[in-house]
Amino acid sequence: MLTFIDESYGPEPIGFITHSAILVRESINRELSRELFNLKKLFWKVNEPTDLEIKGRNLLSNRAIRRPKNREFVEEIISLMRILKITPFAIIMKGPVSSLTGQSEYLHRVYKYLIERVDLFIRENCPENIATIIFDSKDRATNRRVAINFTNFLFKTGLAWNIAKRFWIPHYSLILRQRRVYN
Repeated sequence: MLTFIDESYGPEPIGFITHSAILVRESINRELSRELFNLKKLFWKVNEPTDLEIKGRNLLSNRAIRRPKNREFVEEIISLMRILKITPFAIIMKGPVSSLTGQSEYLHRVYKYLIERVDLFIRENCPENIATIIFDSKDRATNRRVAINFTNFLFKTGLAWNIAKRFWIPHYSLILRQRRVYN
């Protein structure tokens, strides 16, 4: 199972931090990518999959969701997730963004909560599977710190010892800087 993790931040100094994940069977990853690209082409007239980065905060704001095009696009994404049996997870908390990228050797609690939810779902619904964690890539130093913190979480804490056998070490997905959907 592929577990894509991404985060979104509200305005500083203290805003809302949303960490979300989707759990995708590896066998449908290509189909999911193709269908997302088809939706982008249909709604936003893009020519390449990397021409547009979809940002939930830009589609789901109070102002943006009133636009029929945005609302229909979100409904199509949700429908696609139902058809492909993609499981979403989200954790929202209020706090400073800087707390997520500090120098600590410990994984931030938002990641822990998200991983615990993914783990519970896997244990209850597909115990024969292992989750491969894929984080949205940041800068090299932040990627390294999150990888070390994630590994420490899996192998140095009593809470996570049983979780470790259901997760692979994280990978990073380099997201190209793309044109964004705005409200």
